[in-house]
Amino acid sequence: MRILLLVIMSFSVVAQIPKEKKGWFRISEQFITSDKYLEASLSKSVVPIRTNSYYTTTLSFAYGFTGHIIGLATIPFLQHVVVNNQQYNQSGKIIKGGSKTGIGDSDIGIQYVFFPNKRFQVAPFLILGLPLGSTGNPVEVANLQTGDGEFNQLLGLQLQYSISNSFYVTGNGGFNNRTKNYSNDIHYGMEIGYMVPKTVVKLFYNGIESLFNTDGVVSLNGMYSNQLEIKSIGIDCAYYFYKNIGLTIGTNFVFDGRNTLYAPTYSLGIQLKK
Repeated sequence: MRILLLVIMSFSVVAQIPKEKKGWFRISEQFITSDKYLEASLSKSVVPIRTNSYYTTTLSFAYGFTGHIIGLATIPFLQHVVVNNQQYNQSGKIIKGGSKTGIGDSDIGIQYVFFPNKRFQVAPFLILGLPLGSTGNPVEVANLQTGDGEFNQLLGLQLQYSISNSFYVTGNGGFNNRTKNYSNDIHYGMEIGYMVPKTVVKLFYNGIESLFNTDGVVSLNGMYSNQLEIKSIGIDCAYYFYKNIGLTIGTNFVFDGRNTLYAPTYSLGIQLKK
């Protein structure tokens, strides 16, 4: 399960529940550049690292096939990873970085809605993480990877309440089973949305808490690490400039965590709503 999942899918593990034959389809670009890292110690100190950059082009959607059955997908079909060179001031020695481009780990899921078209909705979900990306070598400082190589299963529950036709609040939580000696973790999040015919604004909070049930290798790049933890806040906005076609823009900042990059992520995209 990637950090970028929290960015791509409206910055939430599961966003607003779509109605029957309704939903959204988005193609977007996400980017993060960081020279700081939240380390694994109990103090969660921010330490300097070589600059790591990720540029990810993603296709994602949430669609109501029926009133009860929702399909979800996040497919980062192009990810470009860059690790900068490092030069020592005294010796002048240069440690080379590098770059890699490829497909990233993807996610597909299904959700069942118990009370469709009601103000209060209960919807369990299952999201499968497909290890389509390249794992690289996690112990290298200049590790270039677009995936973690493990097949994970996130099983959770979403609760949503529509305050009015314009306001809603939704929250979710789930257990993520990771394979290949990666520690399992708990995912949770909350989102508040405001909608008018041409504009949608979403504020969100998301978190991942590791269960530390394995001692597998911790990646040094902070995106696909074992025992990863985050707490993040952000905003996602969409403006529909032509019928059902809209421009999306957003940002997400991990303000606390472990084994993760310490920098904001930005997103820009085009969204079609149905």
